[in-house]
Parts: sequence; structure tokens; C-alpha cells
Amino acid sequence: MTDCNVILYRYFIDSSKISKKESKWVKDNNANIINIDINKSRFFIDSISDIKRLVFQGKLGALSDESTLSKPIVLLFGDINEIDRENVHNFYADIYLLMSLGINMATTDCDHIYTKDEPNAIHNLIFKFIELWEAKKSSLKKSNSAAKVWSVKRELIESGETPKLKSPAWFTYDEQNKKYILNDLSKSVKLCFEKYLDNKSMSATARLLNDMNINTLGSAKKWGQTSVRQILVNKATYGLLDVRTFQHEDFYPGVISKDTFYLTQAEIKRRNSTNSDPILSNLKTSNILTKIAKCGVCGMNLYLHGKKQYPASGEIQDYRYLTCSSRKYNNEKCKLPSFRYKYVEAIVIVVAGLLENMPHEHEAVERVAYLRGTLGSLKNDKAALEIKIEQLADLISEIGIDIIKDKIKSLNVDLENINNKIYKTLEDISTINKFGGIEGAYKKISELSKDLSNDDNRAEFIINLSTILDVCDFNQDGSIFMKSMNNDIFINQTKGEVIIKMPHVDVTLDIS
Repeated sequence: MTDCNVILYRYFIDSSKISKKESKWVKDNNANIINIDINKSRFFIDSISDIKRLVFQGKLGALSDESTLSKPIVLLFGDINEIDRENVHNFYADIYLLMSLGINMATTDCDHIYTKDEPNAIHNLIFKFIELWEAKKSSLKKSNSAAKVWSVKRELIESGETPKLKSPAWFTYDEQNKKYILNDLSKSVKLCFEKYLDNKSMSATARLLNDMNINTLGSAKKWGQTSVRQILVNKATYGLLDVRTFQHEDFYPGVISKDTFYLTQAEIKRRNSTNSDPILSNLKTSNILTKIAKCGVCGMNLYLHGKKQYPASGEIQDYRYLTCSSRKYNNEKCKLPSFRYKYVEAIVIVVAGLLENMPHEHEAVERVAYLRGTLGSLKNDKAALEIKIEQLADLISEIGIDIIKDKIKSLNVDLENINNKIYKTLEDISTINKFGGIEGAYKKISELSKDLSNDDNRAEFIINLSTILDVCDFNQDGSIFMKSMNNDIFINQTKGEVIIKMPHVDVTLDIS
């Protein structure tokens, strides 16, 4: 394994971001990257001259008495700038001089390092450089051509026209009327959403489509979980054109409504969370406050740890505790004590049984109105972010600055977070409406709390509890504070009491 210092040639072009191939080469050769600040050059020959200057200035390392680098450096080529064919005859002397100064060379397509002592090394390198430039020219030509075509079509779309694009299989382009229409395959798309929201899994939906001998949308012979998922997450199903950073509403005829699409995304996320969570996967012993309970000291989630013991005879011993997640990271600043889980669950079940009798007149309407207002605000934030991303993308196409690409990545993360909040808000609205308002959700939780030994009841209890609990903080003094709508719930384990502060009355319960 090589152990060397390396300079990325891309520093001399237009980008400072390391590519996957460069990263792999550096890792495989146990190399150390030397960061340099240099002006970008259009031509290859200019960059070579800049490297010579850096060597003589001592910026690439100490020089020996012979004015060569004391420790050789590898110049790694993963990208290249413009090669002027008329100057190729000058490359030999320049490359030989660099190698004589202690600059060896390599390309990312192999681990071989070229040195001046190797026969035909310079000739082979020159051919490599020309191949790199020809490949880059071809790529740039295709990219520019595609960009020009898209630019024309985008202007047509923004002016209200519907040009022909590469589109999903359930659309057919009507050449005469210049618009998209739904074909027979759209029935399969609609069926996927109906069955998934009817609580069928993606695999079960795929099996049903195969049993019904319904044709697939692509070249696959049979439906599968992946093909169903691709349909369920495709925004074109409700008519949105989503190309890179450009979106246009109602470009396609919708197979389903926008609300149905986002309710489906919320359901997908809920199921993924449930299926991937080792606690929720075993609902009989799961933490009913999963992703609800928070540390009142540092704000992190509480997690369930410990175990149940099953002696040969006698009562099952439950040694499970709720503990702040900061303990996993050895955060000594958080002093939250552990809470014995079986006592916490018993208290929560008692409180849940009382929720039905708490005042909640008109709160369903107020809650939904609040959530819809939140939804509107999130959508505005989303639109503003999308515009900012689009503007930065246009700027990249003009000047190609890597820092802008990093900014776009950061904004896309923010956009994903907003989308997740939108899904959760829609899910909460759906849950409230499903049970006929907050009072219906309270009643449902109260009913479910009577028998949590049933796996289905326990799963539904956890989901609904997360909808109606706005706050669930575990405090350093051993108390627990919950907030549900306008009701504040104070649980004091030490005194053995629960105090429920309602809008017009306080209730104290003895739980000792």
C-alpha cells in the first residue's frame, strides 16, 4: 500500500470538491491530500506552469539542495481542463520537468503512479490526458444540448403550454390538442393508492395486481413491491411536473388528489417508522411513549432499556427503565434519573382512561384550524426554498461554483425536513377527522387503554397518543408533565398523585 502526499488536479480547474473516484484512490493508497489555494486555469498547459511555480516557491514542501522536493508528491488527475492540440508537443518537456522536481502523476482509473524513471511514462500520460479531455468534451456537449432543449420546453411550460416530455406510462400525449390524457394504465395507479390506504402492504398490493393479470407499467413481467412504491411516491400521480428543481402544478391530469398523495406519504412514513423500530416491532412489550417522551433537562428522546426476567415460578420481574438518550453519548451534563417503566406505563394508562372526560368542546375545530394554518405556513416556506434552490441551480449552470452546490444540498435537506413536517401535519389532521375530532380521539384512546395486551390495540394506542399529546416531559425531580390540548397534566410519582389542570377546573387523583 502506497503512503504519499497527493494534490488533486481538480484544484486547478473549477472545483474543489473531491469526487468518489478520487476519494477511493486516496483511501486505497493511504494518501494524504495537500490543500492548496490557486487560481483556476482554462488550459492544461497553464495549470502545469502554475504547479512548477508552486514548487519553486516552496509551497508544496521543502526543497533539497538540487531544488527538488525532499519528499515526492503525487499529482492525481480525476478531471482535466482544456487541452489545446496545437500545444501537445510542449507537454513532454513540461511534464518531464515536473517529474524531475519530484512531482509524480496518477489517474483515478488505476493505482499506478507514473515516475520519470519509468519507460514511456510521459507518452502514456499524454495519451491519458487527451482521452480524459475528449471524454469531458463529449459529456459537456451532451449536457449543454440537453440544457438547451430543456430551457426551450421550460419556457413553453411557464407560458401555459404543454410540450411533450418523457412522462410516466399512465399518460398519453394528445398530439392534436397538445396535452396529456390518462390511459388505461392509470386504473392500476389508482388501485395502488386505494389498496395501500386500505391497509394493504406494497407486497400485498403487488400480489393482488398479479392475481388480476394487470399489465405492469414497464418492461417487468410481474408487479413487485418496488414498482408499487415507485407509483406511490411519484408526484405526477396528482399532476405535478417535478424536474430537477423545477415544479409545475397541474401539468398532468391527476389520477388522485393532492391530499390523497400526501396522506399516502404520511402512511408510508408511519409504516416505515413502525417496521424499522425494534421496540415497535414487538408491540406487546413496546414503550407506549416511543418518540413521545422527552427529557425535561436536555430535550432528547427517552429510550427503553433493560429486560424482563421470567423465573421458573412466580411473577415476571420487569427491570426495564426509561432513560435519556444522552446517556448513550456519555453526556454528563444531563442529570435526568431513570424511570421504572412499568410504573410509568401504569400511570399513563390511568391518565388515558380519564381523557374522555376532559373538556374539549370546539377544540377539534380549533386544532384542525391551527394545523391547517401550520400547513399553509409550511407550504409557503417550501415554495420559498424551492425558488432559492432554482435560482442557485441557474447560477451554477452559468459559473459552476462548488460552494453553491453544497448550499443547494443544505437547502434540499431543509426542504426534506419541511416535507416531513407537512406529512406529519396532514397525518394529524387525518387522524382527528377519522375519529370525528379530538373528542373522538380521546374516546378512542380511553377505550384502547382498557386492554393493551392486544397487539392491535397497543399499536393503535401508541399512534393516537402521539397525536393528542403535545408535550410529555420527564423532569429531574421525578415528575412528569404532559400537555394535551388545553389540559395540563402533572404527575408526581413521589407523592403518588396526578394533577390535571383543565381550563376551568383542577382535578387531583391519588395514584399511590
